[in-house]
Amino acid sequence: PRTLPNLEYNIMCGNSLVDEYEGIQFFDKKLLNPDSNDFKGIQMELFAEDMGNYIDELFKQQEVLFGEQNPEHKKEMKEEINKIIDNIIVSKLSRYNEQTAIKKYNECRSMGEKPFFIWELEFGRVFKEKGGFDIVMGNPPYLRIQGIQQVNAELAELYKKKFVSATGSFDLYVLFVEKGLQLCNQVGLVNYIMPHKWVNSAFGKGLRGELSAKKDMRKMISFGSYQVFNAST
Repeated sequence: PRTLPNLEYNIMCGNSLVDEYEGIQFFDKKLLNPDSNDFKGIQMELFAEDMGNYIDELFKQQEVLFGEQNPEHKKEMKEEINKIIDNIIVSKLSRYNEQTAIKKYNECRSMGEKPFFIWELEFGRVFKEKGGFDIVMGNPPYLRIQGIQQVNAELAELYKKKFVSATGSFDLYVLFVEKGLQLCNQVGLVNYIMPHKWVNSAFGKGLRGELSAKKDMRKMISFGSYQVFNAST
């Protein structure tokens, strides 16, 4: 048995499903290993060295943050981590002369809360050292496409483009299943508690096809009519 790494938590919400903004990718996960053969030539080697320093500092600050208990200190450290992430993204965009992307990224920064979540940076050490998470566990949000469209019609259309499971009148939780599988490494497990309507309803066609094609399903436990939660929903 392996020793479990330090637990790292993330509250999953709508932007957890999106790692881009208006079709622009702000980060390339190959930058987590900047000493690879993708970086040849003096200028690129210097860029790789700077990127490696940024990544090392990011990992160092994240490790301290995950063990910090003081709320004020956590807030200060999170701000520092966000600055490092900004430096990584801007450095990457500047190096490849992606001026439009830089403009869009500055737009995002001015929003206060970014409308995307770059998993490979926020949990960079996990992806660099392990290729993803060993376990993704949760109770994903339940919201039908009609509800998503009322809140943000553009986001609903983006989901349809990015996720194979976004078929028919889909529910948000099926997308979280697909995303959870994307975040796992080769031997990782996804363990969710969620409605089972996707098994026999039209909107579950995409997820059923995805799980079947990749043989990703290991076990499903149905509680039938038993009410797992003592709640009015």
